[in-house]
Amino acid sequence: MTNLIKSLMIQVKKINEKYDALQKLNCENFNLFSILNMERKEVETHSLFIYELLNPNGSHNQGDTFLKLFLSDVLKISNKKYKEIKSVHREDVTKNSKRIDFTIETNQHQIGIEMKIDAKDQENQLSDYYFELQSRAKSSQEVKLYYLTLTGHEASKKSTQNKLTVNKNYHLISFEVQILNWLQKCIEKSATISILREGLIQYSNLIQKLTNKLSKNMEEEVEGIIKDAKDVEALQTIYNEYPSVWAKKEMEFWNTLWEQIKDICDQYEFEPFDTYWYDEDGLEYQEEQIIKNIMDARSKTKSPFGFGINKIINNDISVHLYFEEWGSGISIYIVFSNKREKHIMNDSIEKLCSSMDFTRKDGDMRYKYSEVKIIFFRKGQTNPTYDIFNNDKFQEYVNKLSNEIYDIIIKINKKQQDIVEISAL
Repeated sequence: MTNLIKSLMIQVKKINEKYDALQKLNCENFNLFSILNMERKEVETHSLFIYELLNPNGSHNQGDTFLKLFLSDVLKISNKKYKEIKSVHREDVTKNSKRIDFTIETNQHQIGIEMKIDAKDQENQLSDYYFELQSRAKSSQEVKLYYLTLTGHEASKKSTQNKLTVNKNYHLISFEVQILNWLQKCIEKSATISILREGLIQYSNLIQKLTNKLSKNMEEEVEGIIKDAKDVEALQTIYNEYPSVWAKKEMEFWNTLWEQIKDICDQYEFEPFDTYWYDEDGLEYQEEQIIKNIMDARSKTKSPFGFGINKIINNDISVHLYFEEWGSGISIYIVFSNKREKHIMNDSIEKLCSSMDFTRKDGDMRYKYSEVKIIFFRKGQTNPTYDIFNNDKFQEYVNKLSNEIYDIIIKINKKQQDIVEISAL
């Protein structure tokens, strides 16, 4: 079985190398969205681009051609079910000041679409949108709510509040199936308009990259090497071991990072602290338990893993730093707490966080995105950072993140007296 697994892996690697070479030959890696670092930006990239296609008055000058294709091929609403498209909106504001990514109104429908690339579900998000659409709907209109993600997974209970049922109150659509199919139809409709066609191809290539979608030819070649039951059994073995391989590499990454920042942490009295790595008595888990903790976290579509350090500034105040990966790169969180382990947050703390570029909010936590864009494997993750298995790239990522952490620790040390004073306000 071991030899068979190795043989299959070698064959798949050769197919990958062949199609990588073809991509380079055809300049498919030249993608403006990638070059401008806009691949995963929900608002600035995906929301704007999709809306431009859906908008009958968009710069494509194709009227409602793309919109009607979207209704029929993505939302599965045939033109026999409506006579008129009344409006299409982006970032449509609700009564409670939330924003629905896309809304479409026909004479017979109130349609809402919530899109997620990396962003987490918000409290009551889908349920609020559903009831908002219901309040807008006339007696002749049906409410249809869609949840659009890369792979078509369900919304969280946090978002639906157990009030909505999938396939009943809301429906799942994905970039990897429905959006890619729709884009292909749009490309076909634009065959004679070179600038429009190439723009659509660039966006389609981006979606294929984000969803790790094999080209049809490549897919057929991979299927061609699977000849019998033993081959399938070998593939199942690889599939079963895959999360463990990634978990071990992730553990190595965090351990290596800690070794690299340990001296600066000792110098400024920061200690490692995280429930992923230490039990409730403060004892470090054995390697097997840490790997299990990683695999448990990564078995969920939206859960973090990483580690934290903290410093007791005085008897009343501590500062905590967390370095976590949620599925879209590493985020760095900062939290101030008192001796009762309650978070401290006031206007002065807000300004202090902002002065260190921690401008994003998650409850009483403030965070910023690291320059390190590593994405570890998790359930539903289609495009993890494979080159972390390259030793040079691995060390490059560690070095870059450790430098960021070093700078933050120095800033906190310089502002230590400010922290003591403003935390007491």
